[in-house]
Amino acid sequence: MVQYLRARGSPFKHRIVALLTQLLKDVRLFKEEGGPDLEPLRGIEKAVLQHCCKLVQARQQGGSSALPPQLLQLVELLITARTAERSMKQA
Repeated sequence: MVQYLRARGSPFKHRIVALLTQLLKDVRLFKEEGGPDLEPLRGIEKAVLQHCCKLVQARQQGGSSALPPQLLQLVELLITARTAERSMKQA
């Protein structure tokens, strides 16, 4: 699913992000030892953080203060992934 998110022009990405977020909210759903591999999300995390930094800089120069809903959804996914990662390490 992460590869689908990385592909340009793929439709319904917001639904994939929502699905991944829901799955990662309860890591007990994963029966594998150690849970899912969250490393593929690192590239998305880096891109999202860079985009957020650009938006913050634009805001400081008088730009819009609102973040796009799709960006907020990606931020939620990444926060959920970090929380899931911590939970899996503790288990």
